[in-house]
Amino acid sequence: MWMKEQGQAIIEFAIIIPFFILFLVGAFVLTMLFYNWMALSTMTRDAARMASLSPSCTTEDIVSMYTGTNTSSVHLPNLIGAQGFYTWDAASDASAVQLASINNGEGISVTMTAKRAKNYQWLPATIQCQTSMHLQNTASSQ
Repeated sequence: MWMKEQGQAIIEFAIIIPFFILFLVGAFVLTMLFYNWMALSTMTRDAARMASLSPSCTTEDIVSMYTGTNTSSVHLPNLIGAQGFYTWDAASDASAVQLASINNGEGISVTMTAKRAKNYQWLPATIQCQTSMHLQNTASSQ
């Protein structure tokens, strides 16, 4: 082995390792963002199902379904079990839950919005999910 080639592997490793670490951190952050979006999407779908089965459902019913009576703020989870990047807070944000009638009253649309839980300037300020369902006709199903 030549004397000039002995440190070649270490130099190549030193050049590549920062990019590899950046790639791993980026993949982890994207995974956590997708997980938060999926949690909000599941909450929206469940709320739309509840609203489609109960014609008298209000936004307060949806908020109480997720928060109980103690608090109205739900931190969307991340993969390691700590607080996620986004918070769904129905108490301080009137647009956190929106119910709308669609198709001349034949369906319901639920939109939920979550805001950044911490001051991550490089993340989108909000994430939003919307689900629409037809109203269940309880009179004809019995």
